[in-house]
Amino acid sequence: MRLIKNVFTLPFLMLVACYSCVYEEEYAAAANEIVFSKSDSPYHIKEDVIIDSAFKLVVLPGSELVFHDSTKILINGSIHIQGNAFNQVILRPYKADSLWGGIKILQPDDSCIIEGAVIRNGLVYAEDANVRISNCSVYNTFLLEQFDALIRLFRGSIRVNDSYFESNHTGEGILIHKTKENSTIVENCEFHGVPDAVEYLNVHQNGIIRNNIFFDIQQELGDGIDLNGCRAILIENNYFENIRDFGIETGNDKYGPSKDILICKNIFVNCYKGVVVKGGSSATLVNNTFYKNTYGVGCMVEHYGSNYDPNRIEVINSIFSKSVNDDFLNNENSTINFSYCLSDRQLLQGERNINSNPLFIAPERKNFRLNEKSPCIGKGDSGVRKKYNVNCLDLGAICYGSN
Repeated sequence: MRLIKNVFTLPFLMLVACYSCVYEEEYAAAANEIVFSKSDSPYHIKEDVIIDSAFKLVVLPGSELVFHDSTKILINGSIHIQGNAFNQVILRPYKADSLWGGIKILQPDDSCIIEGAVIRNGLVYAEDANVRISNCSVYNTFLLEQFDALIRLFRGSIRVNDSYFESNHTGEGILIHKTKENSTIVENCEFHGVPDAVEYLNVHQNGIIRNNIFFDIQQELGDGIDLNGCRAILIENNYFENIRDFGIETGNDKYGPSKDILICKNIFVNCYKGVVVKGGSSATLVNNTFYKNTYGVGCMVEHYGSNYDPNRIEVINSIFSKSVNDDFLNNENSTINFSYCLSDRQLLQGERNINSNPLFIAPERKNFRLNEKSPCIGKGDSGVRKKYNVNCLDLGAICYGSN
């Protein structure tokens, strides 16, 4: 069985010839491992790297891989990129603004881990794989097509955490299709200029998107988070700012309506619409803060399916401040219910809503904590604690006295 097809540099020839020896002083390679090391870097990849089933590509801290033309890494076995904060692994094209072939993971034998890597102008694509991406920085300067994604996974499972993504308002960010139950998490990440930064398609049962920052998404029809045909997704503790389209869109787009979507403790600033529900979908919004958005929340007609598919939004314990046009926008045959909410624009219809200034500490400096005299303190629905597991009796995303 071949280990790898197409050798391309002298250092790599030496690696293949002695793959059972010790490559770095601190790392002893197993017999089935192909190892890239810092000491032999940079590697100039001029032909595809193909790792066959039962073999593993290991990229040690500080390694640098330079890809010529459209060469790629194809994984049928497994891959472990082992960078860290002090010795990141670099994967980049030979020509600065070109797009190399990326990392393609196709039905691997084992889990695939990418950590501590800087990936420039290369896309990660996986099918039927268990993928973990952590502490990475992903940059794109290439003009991507509409459905090109920085990271794309079909089926399998994925966890992306503590990573940074920056693009040029083209393509998409993390695009995930039909993953396993309880296996889809994106958390503690930051996205700049990445349209549809996190998109879940037909992801069911306890997918999570939390503690992320979505900033400066200026592509037309580019959202922060986009859900289509999803069930039981939790979106919590995220921050959205300067989004040309929607902070969060939950809808259909030919994948079926999205249901049982819980959106809690998020902050939306200067978005066209903070949260949009369409295509016969529904969402519950608990303890969110909306500030200087054109519209806070909205139900919309879905491009796919009937214009009369009803949508439903429940908004509880939330704050709407300085909305440019209105706090909400509804369409025929859809329902938006507000309860225990504050607006400084109007008295929203519903139970125990308030028309008042929320008294943020310093919203112009992105400080949306509540002043000690805020009318939002203690005015929330206590039922959310048990029903939605949200432990806050105040209104808005940041409970009074919390850090």
